[in-house]
Amino acid sequence: MSSQVLARKWRPNTFSEVVGQQHVLSALTHALEHGRLHHAYLFSGTRGIGKTSLARLFAKSLNCEQGVTPSPCGTCGNCTQIQQNRLVDLIEIDAASRTKVDDTREILDNVPYLPTQGRYKIYLIDEVHMLSRSSFNALLKTLEEPPAHVVFLLATTEPHKLPMTVLSRCLQFHLKCLDTDQIQTQLQHILTHETIVYEAEALANLSRAAQGSMRDALSLTDQAIACGGGQVRLAAVHNMLGSVDMAYVTRLMQALVSGSCTALFEEIHALLAMGVEADALVDGLLEKLHALYLLQAVPASQSVFEDDLLPVWAATLSSQQVQVWYEHVLKQRAMLTYAPDAKIGLDMLLLPLLATEPVSTVAPVVSTEESNLLAEVSAIEEQAQPQVSRIPSAPPSVVSAPPHRVDPTPSEPTAPVIAPTNTNTNVEVESPNTEAASLLEQVIAMKKMLRTQIQTSSLEQPQTATAASSQSIKEVSVPPAEMRVADPPPASFASIDAPPWTETPPAAVVDEIVQPSVAPSPTSTDGESLVMPAFHAQDLFWYEQVVALALGGRVQQLLLNATLEQTESTWRLHVQPEQQHLLQPNIEASVRAALPDVKLVFEIQSMPGRQTPLAMRAQLHQHCQALATQQLTAAPMIQQWIQRFDAYWKPDSIQYPKSWIDSPTQMRKI
Repeated sequence: MSSQVLARKWRPNTFSEVVGQQHVLSALTHALEHGRLHHAYLFSGTRGIGKTSLARLFAKSLNCEQGVTPSPCGTCGNCTQIQQNRLVDLIEIDAASRTKVDDTREILDNVPYLPTQGRYKIYLIDEVHMLSRSSFNALLKTLEEPPAHVVFLLATTEPHKLPMTVLSRCLQFHLKCLDTDQIQTQLQHILTHETIVYEAEALANLSRAAQGSMRDALSLTDQAIACGGGQVRLAAVHNMLGSVDMAYVTRLMQALVSGSCTALFEEIHALLAMGVEADALVDGLLEKLHALYLLQAVPASQSVFEDDLLPVWAATLSSQQVQVWYEHVLKQRAMLTYAPDAKIGLDMLLLPLLATEPVSTVAPVVSTEESNLLAEVSAIEEQAQPQVSRIPSAPPSVVSAPPHRVDPTPSEPTAPVIAPTNTNTNVEVESPNTEAASLLEQVIAMKKMLRTQIQTSSLEQPQTATAASSQSIKEVSVPPAEMRVADPPPASFASIDAPPWTETPPAAVVDEIVQPSVAPSPTSTDGESLVMPAFHAQDLFWYEQVVALALGGRVQQLLLNATLEQTESTWRLHVQPEQQHLLQPNIEASVRAALPDVKLVFEIQSMPGRQTPLAMRAQLHQHCQALATQQLTAAPMIQQWIQRFDAYWKPDSIQYPKSWIDSPTQMRKI
């Protein structure tokens, strides 16, 4: 061949010609200068960043006739033969094609023999992760204690696939991906020496397309030279890569900044009519938004970007707005794949951007009186802290019982276990410090009063921020409040989760957990008790029948949305009109098979004054939840926790037995 590809022609011949990887070059250089050589080296990293090239340069440094040096002469016989891949003492092995253990043993049989021409016999194994487990086992002993004249150089793109026994025997160097500036600078250097005309913007596109690989960048450059007729032109690179001219992205960004849906709509369709790829257009828009946000956050970076409109856009848009746009485009770009065509996908991706607004976080307003209360509480806590620390601990003779889960039914608290005391030893137990206890009670009382005042003032404030945020399509991520991890329910309690079709719509999200008041117990002196919802007798009978049948899928969904009209010889199931699509022959046959002794008639009709099992289950769930909360609150230990530690129930953390909601008739007896 009269010419060589750029990737082979410009392979580095010395360490100084290597692009990037300074952390590896400095380590290898110092090792060669001081003679501190390891017997096995592992070079890892993505494709095309110099793993094999560094291994060959290291082999050249070891076998140079001028001696072991980080700067081999490049002219001696050994250096020339290594550069031409003809040195017999440099054995290059492609592990991807020689994975069997017999191949590895054949290679290792020649390890004991001295090198023929060079100073070291070097085994360069590329893609070493492709070796089989048996091959690794055969290599382990030699890799751990090779002869003094043998050096192993391993290269891989997937070091995580290597056994730990191999990794521990090697000196590991992980090569980093090159950034676009390094690749572009090297391309400019190469094309200048090759006297090839190029455009800087075209090289920038090639550098981004290489994704950190210098070899890929050189291969793409060869292709761009062929497409451009011996030159590297931006138009040819765009056609070759399928990328988009940033001028098109600038037009799209200008339409976005103008805030006109009509202008944006027309610009989208005009660009697509010109043959611009939708994916490339979205990628270019993300680059523009990144540059715009970087210009707002770091004004000194303006010199990096060549777009003159960036400062104008930075003055028009807020940084929050730019961040909202970037997040929306980044998260929704996947919808282009599922859109019927590119026009629909871009319309639904970009037009909603003009409706987004940054959500402002409104800090709670704290009055002067509340600030004074907070300061006073802090002062009391600081005063109480040294008092509490002086309270003597319990004597070693008193052993408290281990913590246990509280049963959902009211029960007496378990008394602490008292270990037998030694009658011969007089142990004096000091009483708690009454002053510290008084201070703690003051702190708890003031915290209660302050919480009540803050809740009252927050309810009186207009909810303007909430109304504004409801108009935004931005997905706001609110950090969850700190929560305690609750113990799992007892084994006797079954899960009360209903099937998906029986779930009620979720309640509105409350931004602040409000401390609920203590519900009165059924046996309280106030005489208040929870009243179970009243249902029609046939509705109650039909509800328990549906639970007992324990059907699933659409059959159960049909039964849950039907009311029963029972006569002496016939059961009429009145299905809600909105669920009439469930009346299919196979579903009706399943219901008749479950009730073989009954004559069933299906009708599409709503019965006024009657309730479906689905509606009844929602009411029963609320009643069971309230009843379980009431019974737990009546427990003396719970009352003590509420009064002493200012405790309150975490919403939806209480579970009740599944038998309660499955059998309303039995629940009336509770």
